Amino acid sequence: MLWASVLLSIPSMYLAAGRAPSKAILVAELVFELFMTAIAVWLLVYLGRGRNWARIVMLILTMLSAAAMVFEPALQPPTIETVCAQVNTVVDVVCLVLLFRPSSSAWFARRGRTPAR
Repeated sequence: MLWASVLLSIPSMYLAAGRAPSKAILVAELVFELFMTAIAVWLLVYLGRGRNWARIVMLILTMLSAAAMVFEPALQPPTIETVCAQVNTVVDVVCLVLLFRPSSSAWFARRGRTPAR
């Protein structure tokens, strides 16, 4: 489900590119979005390997994203880009709830005791 969240970020990147006022801003936005997508993929790989630190980092980043989602509508009118970002954040929150369930915590604890490959 977290991989679906990464895929959901692609429409936001495309829509942001269409609204960039200049070519320099467009390049900066795309570089930033690709960097954040690379971080998300990196975290997902380590989540799959059972690294608890990746779960904590994902929690912090999702909490920051959720806080931005709450305050952003007051700053600007909603756009399709904003709606895509909100759906992405909701999917991330649902995934994190599942990642912090007792059965998930037990899985991470078992994975943490095995030697790294």
